Amino acid sequence: MIFDVIEEFRSPFADRIVVSIFGRGFHPDINREGLLKTSSKKLLAKCFSKKWHGKIKWRSSKLSPAQILEHQAESLSKLLSREDKYYPFRMVW
Repeated sequence: MIFDVIEEFRSPFADRIVVSIFGRGFHPDINREGLLKTSSKKLLAKCFSKKWHGKIKWRSSKLSPAQILEHQAESLSKLLSREDKYYPFRMVW
């Protein structure tokens, strides 16, 4: 079930970051086995971390995606306890 919650964040954060750095000319370094080299992994991790901890407008607040994910997990818990409704995360592009 946690993968379903994480899926809400994949497109606006992971996919968007990868597409944007490719659009800026990023060419990943790949080893003989076809896997990313450490330098490329570090760059991707750095770009993701910057986005993940930056504040974005969400509902009536400015929160980091990490904080929003915590809220979504709590909201899912309340849904399962039948205490509240669950509203999926939607990124404003």
